[in-house]
Amino acid sequence: MVRDDLDEVARLTRVLDALTRDGSEKIYVLSSSVVLNEEVPRNAHLVDASLPDLDPRILRTSHVDKRDGFPWRLEVANYVVLTAPVGYHLDPEDQRVIGIPARALANGTTIGRSFARLPDQFLLDGGTRVSIFKRNRDLAKEDLDAMLAEFQVFYPDRPAFARR
Repeated sequence: MVRDDLDEVARLTRVLDALTRDGSEKIYVLSSSVVLNEEVPRNAHLVDASLPDLDPRILRTSHVDKRDGFPWRLEVANYVVLTAPVGYHLDPEDQRVIGIPARALANGTTIGRSFARLPDQFLLDGGTRVSIFKRNRDLAKEDLDAMLAEFQVFYPDRPAFARR
């Protein structure tokens, strides 16, 4: 695959590095497309050696509902990277673990109330717009429960979507 947006990927990687340079803050990439998923910023330094290695700072993303379950790592994410349109690589009905929290962040509902969109914007291939959200407070139990309830409508008997 050939990318025409490597300058923007590099800029995104540098901004994420500047935000998390002390190493204790974590990044969750809430996108599962070819254009952007957690492997893109995680491996950007392999394409351009001048870029920082973000691997220890990037959390594993839940990509597929029935395989990965509820995206609990969002609880510990200090920064969330979000695309518009939402980045899927499968049918959105199989990737609600991407779509539901993406909608919450974009609309400022449920867990989205705990995050604020930062001013930097990035434009990747295919017109994909990327924003970074910074957590400004702990995720409230009632917000997590509300988001979990959205999943339980679709997966009422799946332990991967039960409150832990």
